[in-house]
Amino acid sequence: EVLLDRSTKAVDMARQGCIRASSRVHQLEAQMQRLQALQTEYSNRLRESQDRAHGISQTVSYRNFLVQIGGLIDRTIQDLNAARAVQAADLRDLQRTELEQNKYEALIEREDLKASVAAEKAEQRAFEDQLLAEVLRHHAQTHCHAIGLVSRCVESGIASEIVRFKQDASVSQDPARGS
Repeated sequence: EVLLDRSTKAVDMARQGCIRASSRVHQLEAQMQRLQALQTEYSNRLRESQDRAHGISQTVSYRNFLVQIGGLIDRTIQDLNAARAVQAADLRDLQRTELEQNKYEALIEREDLKASVAAEKAEQRAFEDQLLAEVLRHHAQTHCHAIGLVSRCVESGIASEIVRFKQDASVSQDPARGS
């Protein structure tokens, strides 16, 4: 069960890693949307500025700002790709740790089942041993009673009568000897 505890902790840590990675991806996606909206807005302002023939300094300012936004977008794309790679790796790690946890749980269940079966077998053996002891005790009592009866018969001289009775009974049962 120590392995199960460790695997549970590993799964929890992997889940936390997935949550952090997903959060980072969402954050970067939101940042990308803001930058793209800003880029669109300043591209429109640049066109308007050029159409109205405003000052060159304002047009240059818009262009410089758009270049900076473009650089931020490129950097955000790189960060987003890296964050997605981390997210994918964390997800694979989570799947691996969950699989390990499932293996440990199955192992524990198998061991519990083996222990339960062994306990049932031990209980069955104890019952059978008790039953056998009871039968042997009964048989011994019956045997002792028979021995006591024979010894009393011998003491009273009936033994020769019993032997003769048995011989007579066997002769009467055998048709070849009887007539």
